[in-house]
Amino acid sequence: MRRTLAIGISAMLVLASCGGVRDSRLNPFNWFGQSSAVPVAAEGQAVNPLIPRRNALVSRRSAEIAYAGRPIQDITELNVIRRPGGALVQVTGVADRIGTFDARLIASEAASTDSVLTFSFEVIHPSVRSTGGGVAVREVSAATFLSDQDLRGIDAIRVVAANSARSARR
Repeated sequence: MRRTLAIGISAMLVLASCGGVRDSRLNPFNWFGQSSAVPVAAEGQAVNPLIPRRNALVSRRSAEIAYAGRPIQDITELNVIRRPGGALVQVTGVADRIGTFDARLIASEAASTDSVLTFSFEVIHPSVRSTGGGVAVREVSAATFLSDQDLRGIDAIRVVAANSARSARR
């Protein structure tokens, strides 16, 4: 009976001391502590964590390659959609062959005037000459956002292609 009582009291003392072990450094859950916010040191620009950093093993290019686009054949549609803080210029055109990619609206400083903003609608053609394909297959779209500051003093937006041009007025 004495032995059982001594073991029972010892077990109660050990279990009662577990509360002290919970907050001590003996508990492995307390080894690193809680997390806290830490400011990121930016080197002149904000770093987007979703874009991987380039290193010499993956990319050996040291300079950006110039855009090698050529004007698209025809422009079929030009929409200027009002958005908060500016406008979205959306252009649809038809290329002369299928497989064109990387469509861009490039601002043409030489063709622009004080009241008309001019863009060139350019695409990159595939290295292999492809033939055939209907209009729906060769259709390409591109868009760009212009802020209110960009639109200050602009009365018309003009987009130029190889064979046609479209303009939208305010």
